[in-house]
Order: sequence, then C-alpha cells, then structure tokens
Amino acid sequence: MPFATRAGQRASADDPRNRRIYPRRRNTYPAAYVDDGSAQKPAYGLDISGGGICLLTKEPIPSSVLKNLELLVMIGERKVRFTGSGCWAVPVKVRGTTHYRYGVRLKQISDRDWDYVMEHSLDGEGGPQLTPGTLLTDSQRATVLPPEKQHRIAEALALKKRLDYHGEKRLPLVEYTFNDYVMQRGTPFYRLSVRSKTINADRSPAEHRTSVLVAIEGDAVKVLD
Repeated sequence: MPFATRAGQRASADDPRNRRIYPRRRNTYPAAYVDDGSAQKPAYGLDISGGGICLLTKEPIPSSVLKNLELLVMIGERKVRFTGSGCWAVPVKVRGTTHYRYGVRLKQISDRDWDYVMEHSLDGEGGPQLTPGTLLTDSQRATVLPPEKQHRIAEALALKKRLDYHGEKRLPLVEYTFNDYVMQRGTPFYRLSVRSKTINADRSPAEHRTSVLVAIEGDAVKVLD
C-alpha cells in the first residue's frame, strides 16, 4: 500500500515513510469497522502485515473514529479482531464511484491473532525477507539486529555461560538462524536460534545453540532455554 499524504500524493519507494519492518501480503479480504454509532460498516482489506492493513471503504471514516478504529477482518478461515489508528487517507475511484483508502497502523491485537497474521503474510513482499530455518545474511542481520541488540544478546548468552563475552566493543562472533515471528503480551519478537562457542578449561571448544526472542520494535532480549 503506497503511502499517501492528505493531499493524495504518494511517497516514493525510498521515502522513509514507506519503509517496512514486516512482510506484507497483498490480497483482498472482507472487513468491517465500527463507526461513531457503534454500527458495523462493510469494507475490504487490500493488504495486511504485522504492522497494519490497507482498508478500502465506501464512505469516509470520521477522524474521531480513525484515532481508535475497531476492525474485524477475515483472513483465510479465521476472523481477526484488532484496533488500529489511521496513518493516511486518499480518495480513489472504483468503477467510477469514489471510495476511500486508508493506511491503518495496528495498535492492539491478541498474541494468537498476531501470530496467525504473521504466518499468513510471512512470504509477502517487503520487510527483511526472512525465511524460517535459514541463517541471517549480512544485510538481514544489519536490519534485524543493529549492534546494540547484538551486544544485548551477547550479554544474555554470557550470563548463561554460552559465550565468552566481557562487554567488548567488537560484535560477538555468533550465527543467527531465523525461526519465526511471535508476539508475547503485546510485544512482537523475532524468534532466533543463536549458535555460539565457549572455550573449556582444557582449551577445547564447546558449541551451544540457544533459542532467543528479540523485540522487533524495542530493546527486549529473552533467552528461552
């Protein structure tokens, strides 16, 4: 869904407003939103991701409703409820009739529903293009794990005695495998498998594999095992 200003101008692909951290699945699906009178109004979703959706409506949505928009969408065989906030809006012509397209940023959703949305959109376009079970490439690691996060992971592994790390400035020598996306208590995470090494007292190497959750939009790091 291209970004549009209030005047209806689209942002270019390299505009920072149009950068995505979640893969987006383009498909049309039934949706409904709650208006000022608490009545459900029909709509269509045009795409979906872990960050929000593009919504098409026949009527303009009042700005007061857009601030905390209640939505019900049908993704595959599952009804998903969430609340979002409007980020942009632009009128469009559909078969000669004016409709309204909205970019809606996700605000609140159940953990299980978010996991389902991510499973649905995992192979969509945009985002870091992560494939379950594969090592992060250099470019993916730079996007998913900026240096401060890599150091936080190293600190967590060192506490578990799975990495010889003492707060060095250099980045830790570890490998990251992407497993999946998961939300816990409203916080979305990457679930990674981290391969690290330590040196035993007899100078022999010991290899470790650790499952780690890394917050997508925050600083949290959780060691799962």
